[in-house]
Amino acid sequence: MPAQADPLPLPGFVRSLFEQIGHPLRWRAVDKCLATVTIAIPLYLSSYILILYVRAHPERLPYYNHEFLPFYLRWHEVVIAGWLILGAVGLYQRQKERDSQIYAAAACQYGCITTAIFMYFPGYSTSPYLMGILGAGIMVFMFFTMRQALWGLFSLLTIYTGLTVLIAAGIIPEGPLLSGPPYENGRISVFWVVVNSSICLMLAVLMVIGVAFVVYQWHDRQARLDELSRTDPLTGLANRRHFFRTLRNELARAVRLGRPISLILCDTDKFKQINDTHGHQAGDEVLTRIAAIMEGSLRTGIDTAGRIGGDEFAILLSETGIDGAKALAGRILDAVRRESFDRNGASYSTSLSIGAIACDEDIPELDTLVEAADLLLYRAKNEGRNRIVAAPVSEIVPRPQKA
Repeated sequence: MPAQADPLPLPGFVRSLFEQIGHPLRWRAVDKCLATVTIAIPLYLSSYILILYVRAHPERLPYYNHEFLPFYLRWHEVVIAGWLILGAVGLYQRQKERDSQIYAAAACQYGCITTAIFMYFPGYSTSPYLMGILGAGIMVFMFFTMRQALWGLFSLLTIYTGLTVLIAAGIIPEGPLLSGPPYENGRISVFWVVVNSSICLMLAVLMVIGVAFVVYQWHDRQARLDELSRTDPLTGLANRRHFFRTLRNELARAVRLGRPISLILCDTDKFKQINDTHGHQAGDEVLTRIAAIMEGSLRTGIDTAGRIGGDEFAILLSETGIDGAKALAGRILDAVRRESFDRNGASYSTSLSIGAIACDEDIPELDTLVEAADLLLYRAKNEGRNRIVAAPVSEIVPRPQKA
């Protein structure tokens, strides 16, 4: 079968990065928590340095509540210390190759709670901080289990709602970080615009990356499910359902265009004896080697090979007459004959019984064609196996009488 295209092609450097570090959405829980720590600490450090600058220039930034800044700085230090502790625990667990869900739940809760509180200080009504809440929601669903993410989001929204109610009731101030609107000489402060635009840009980049990972994961999962629905898990060839769907479509195309088409059915000789004597793993090895020979013999993107039963294979050859079908069947049979297998010091080999049928002009219905190919396969087995019986469909299926 032809290789499947990437459902969502990635830039080369991104694919190379995934090969080095693995797909982030498929990391272990402890690695995802450490990634969260790695993102959170620089964000809080950036905010901490910013407030240190604000505190050092009270005359230039009078709209900040400078009496509140010492508490705000201490709060940053406590939160950063908490993230450092979570990071140290995560590194310890990673070294011990542990993957604690309790640790992951704690990291999720800590991140959501501190985010909700952090967004309160400058004011919930400011766009960057509302983006922060949205970004936190995306991250928890990316990096944590559904249960952990829902509980974390519940904590975040509970705190957000509770503080909003307290603000509306006049019990606590709105945005205690500011003493008034961020205006200078009747115009909005350039410093405030730059800071908030930078925060918006940083959060937007993180959110876009997060959403891109989620979308890629979804597309990748859908592609895998689609692949599983069409392929045989042991051999990688088309499964019975997909093979006969493809055969039906190709028959219709051959009728429409007036082109030849051939069908080959193969049965592995003495397969039950191999299983009984050498074990089922030996039988699986035989089937996978036969499948590899078949797939390597076909025209990529044109012909289709499938496993349609336990030890039965089928090959669809588009735009191929009886001579081409016999030639391909001969190459496959010779290659299988030459294969040697070994299991626990015992050597063995196998062969194929093959029935090949070709349609050049009169193309019958699918069921009729399969029955004709099956009849030729039955003849090959009755004549001693390890052989090919091939014929045009006109020799097997009588032509319909014209009225």
